[in-house]
Amino acid sequence: MCGWAPQVEVLKHNAIGAFLTHCGWNSILESIVHGVPMIAWPLFAEQRSNAALVNNGLKVAMRPKCNSKGIVVKEEVANIIKGVMEGLKSEEIGKRMKELQKFANCAMMENGSSMKTFSMLALKWKRLGRPIEVERWA
Repeated sequence: MCGWAPQVEVLKHNAIGAFLTHCGWNSILESIVHGVPMIAWPLFAEQRSNAALVNNGLKVAMRPKCNSKGIVVKEEVANIIKGVMEGLKSEEIGKRMKELQKFANCAMMENGSSMKTFSMLALKWKRLGRPIEVERWA
């Protein structure tokens, strides 16, 4: 096992059928950009609401359920993996993910909404005409 892996490189590989994610926002965006369905396993903070968004709202993820003791048992893990990879649920998730991927790719094109917004931000910073000073704590 390694301590770090190039996540974007992994996500864009054709062999990847699903992504087990803690549901950090960057991970969600990377998954959508590469069209990879998610298994949502949030740990803390905003990850729970992000998991609810991709699972219940966008419906491009599945989320394992805990048993009465608060544990995700191996059978549930197997069911979730199977659900994301095979059958009707998998097809529905894959279809929605491809649609979101298309929108994400359009946003990142040269004249896409993300590029336009980022360019506007850069221009606003440039118009400030002076470097931003950072307070130093003694």
